[in-house]
Amino acid sequence: MVAIESISKNNIFIAGLYKTKEKADKKFQKIATKENFKIIDLKGIEFPFFVIERNKKFKYFQRKEDVLSFITKIKLSHLYDEDYSYCSLYFIKKEFESKNIDIDSMGSLDHIHFDNEQMQDLGNLFKKL
Repeated sequence: MVAIESISKNNIFIAGLYKTKEKADKKFQKIATKENFKIIDLKGIEFPFFVIERNKKFKYFQRKEDVLSFITKIKLSHLYDEDYSYCSLYFIKKEFESKNIDIDSMGSLDHIHFDNEQMQDLGNLFKKL
């Protein structure tokens, strides 16, 4: 599995997720501003998998148990802010590609924003996965 991530300071997002390096390289060659993107080889990751976005970084997980372990270690520091998002969890079932490489299309992926309510109900939430 291979990812193309935007590394622009203003807008961090995944521009594409590909099964092969060849597909990612082909897309990467079409990018005009290559300095704003990087290719990441995701060793050991296959469809379906999970991506967590936290603190302007992405982490890739194969198993939901590993996702649960990661999320349960997050310190709840904004208990009085109902809308605070600790992280976002994306469910990746197939290849993904932004229609316009310079625009964040990750909102089109199945995902959950973890606010205080979700963080306090992790057990029930992960039973549904």
